[in-house]
Amino acid sequence: MRVIVAESKCDWQTAKSLLSRVAGEDGFFLLLTLEYSRLRLEWETCEAEDLLGQMKTKYPHPILKQVELDHNYEGAKVTGNPQRIGHHQGLRRAYKRKFGSFWNEPDDFRKAFQIMAAEMRLARNKVWYAHPARARRTELQSHSQHGSNSGLDSRAGLGSETESRSQSQSRHQPQQVDIDQ
Repeated sequence: MRVIVAESKCDWQTAKSLLSRVAGEDGFFLLLTLEYSRLRLEWETCEAEDLLGQMKTKYPHPILKQVELDHNYEGAKVTGNPQRIGHHQGLRRAYKRKFGSFWNEPDDFRKAFQIMAAEMRLARNKVWYAHPARARRTELQSHSQHGSNSGLDSRAGLGSETESRSQSQSRHQPQQVDIDQ
């Protein structure tokens, strides 16, 4: 909560010090997104594009495409070129029609990072709390149990094998048919 307040007040140092306490992969991701937010809001576009490229390679997620389109649209609005603005606005609209939108204003790009962080935590929790896979009996286990004294009568298993052998042999023997009748 304090990170959000610090970020909204553009107190980047406080936000960075709070996020640096987060351990593991989440901490690196959150620091990367904080740095991207700072660069984008301070209009350092080249560095922001580089960070966005790093995020797309390290954390591939379809929502980053909307962040990229919004970033390009904002850059086009700054330049004032109407053709470029129209081009990027058309790309944004087409993307939103095809995939939907998580936010409407280009400045709301932080929602993408919140969604990605929540999905990363959920995926990690699923792995952590997942039930272990059930062990299946292998051929080696089933053969070794027939010979062991596990409290089961091993002759019962052999009896069923000999019965199945006798049935299979009786099927393959030709039957004699009496033609005289």
